[in-house]
Amino acid sequence: MVSARRYPRNRRAAAVCRKVKSGFGPYRKKELKPIQVNLIVREVLTLLTSATPSNIKIVHKIGSKSLVLGDAVQIHQVLMNLCTNAIYAMEDNGGTMTISLTDVMLDEGFVMPYPDLHSGGYMKLEVLDTGSGIPSDILDHIFDPFFTTKKPGEGTGMGLSVAHGIIKSSGGEIVVDSTPGSGSAFTVYLPILKNESAIEIESLAALPRGNEHILFIDDEIQIAAVGEEILKRLGYRVTTRNSSLQALDLFRRRPHDFDLVVTDMTMPDLTGDQLIRELIRIRSDIPVILCTGFSRKITEETAATIGARALLMKPLVKKDLAITVRRVLDNAA
Repeated sequence: MVSARRYPRNRRAAAVCRKVKSGFGPYRKKELKPIQVNLIVREVLTLLTSATPSNIKIVHKIGSKSLVLGDAVQIHQVLMNLCTNAIYAMEDNGGTMTISLTDVMLDEGFVMPYPDLHSGGYMKLEVLDTGSGIPSDILDHIFDPFFTTKKPGEGTGMGLSVAHGIIKSSGGEIVVDSTPGSGSAFTVYLPILKNESAIEIESLAALPRGNEHILFIDDEIQIAAVGEEILKRLGYRVTTRNSSLQALDLFRRRPHDFDLVVTDMTMPDLTGDQLIRELIRIRSDIPVILCTGFSRKITEETAATIGARALLMKPLVKKDLAITVRRVLDNAA
């Protein structure tokens, strides 16, 4: 396979990476924290399942639960960008997209071409497609700002250059291999945090707590489990459901058992906005927090018109969840 350059090849691309690292303008770097990328991968898989053409098969191999230092929202954006590019490359003839997450040890020989990498343990996030591949004359330019092979209206060409800057700012590297006619492989390396079992992802002591009863709804079992764990550690009583219909049935039978409902937006059978309307019909004063991964499709204003008291972006961040839950409960009292 042909390997792309592992660094920006011109001054404009280098400037983008500097802006990501320095926190300038639209490339502002958020505070880096220990995150679990496997949860982000599962969330992205959930979002892609309903939006991917039927002629494209998605395969996933999640073999790592390690922690890395990064910004959860930005890593989510990088993965979404790589996946949508892979789907775009296969939309005409179909194919298979494989997402894998593993832990690897990189030796001195491997990291030598990458000035920012050091030998040691890394998380390897790989997105492979069986699409048309990338011609060698284009491969050297794919991380350049504004470079694109898409038609007008299909994209700005900024995605990969910004993704490259985000990964570099997290202490990692992104590499691409491609053969025309045989597909492409984008690989992200992020350094694993050592002694992760002793690391507290965020200090719970400083976060607002409570003892109210919360109904947490998400059709992705692992996301619901994470939400339940966070809220329980903050002192709340939590009931989870992975089906919006089951959640509605439970609430219909026990409408006054819950002080708050937290629900996902994108779910089969009954979407989050539909569920909220049904909950409010049953009990008009029930406070609801809506969670979504699609910021362009729903805003705080549109969430309010649905009946939600607050909007949370996915993947959920412990601090944001704790503060929003406490604020909504206090305002509803």
